[in-house]
Amino acid sequence: MLKHCLAPSIPSTQRDLNCFIHQLGFEQLFVEVLNRHPPILRFPDFLGEDQLNKIEEKLDNSSNVESMGVEGLVYSSGHRGRQAEGLWLSHEEKEIRPLYRKLRKTLALNPAVGEDFLILSYQQFGHYAPHFDHLEPMPVEYDDGWFAYFGNRLATALLIVKTAKGSFTIFPNLNLTVGPERGTNALKCSLKHPSYEPEDLIKRIPYIYEGPEERPDIPSWVLK
Repeated sequence: MLKHCLAPSIPSTQRDLNCFIHQLGFEQLFVEVLNRHPPILRFPDFLGEDQLNKIEEKLDNSSNVESMGVEGLVYSSGHRGRQAEGLWLSHEEKEIRPLYRKLRKTLALNPAVGEDFLILSYQQFGHYAPHFDHLEPMPVEYDDGWFAYFGNRLATALLIVKTAKGSFTIFPNLNLTVGPERGTNALKCSLKHPSYEPEDLIKRIPYIYEGPEERPDIPSWVLK
């Protein structure tokens, strides 16, 4: 769809969707509208190679990487677990500051009132089962008071830092599949609206494995 946006003379089969370029001073923001209700936006080339490489190096060289698996722990309706390695990064980390500033400038979001940034690394058999992004309170044995203090999550931003062979991010209830590309930022808004149910916000990242046949890319390292 971005090709159609950059060259409008190319016919598009996706007549119900659109894309545009937003000019912010000397900076261009590519925007693809993948779904309107609920809003799902894709921002190709949101972060440059130099900044992506610094985030990669941070994960590779950190001694604080740990398992972020929640297999078998149902902390929200429909969630069947996650298997990944991860690293939490505060808003003040130098590798994160460029992303922090760009989110504020381009999307009018203030990460300071959100969770810290989390890098998730999906290696072989890594996965994130179908789930909601905190659209309801979690059990007390899991929740550390976040929901009571901050309330519901407004939006989730996923930045693709690195890809591997596998599949795509899937929103099954919307019949929508989002293909990952390095540097892409996907924004999912969790605003409730009378025209849809929270189930519309389910997403899935399938198992990652090397098969005998050529497979498309899946996010291998995701920063959210």
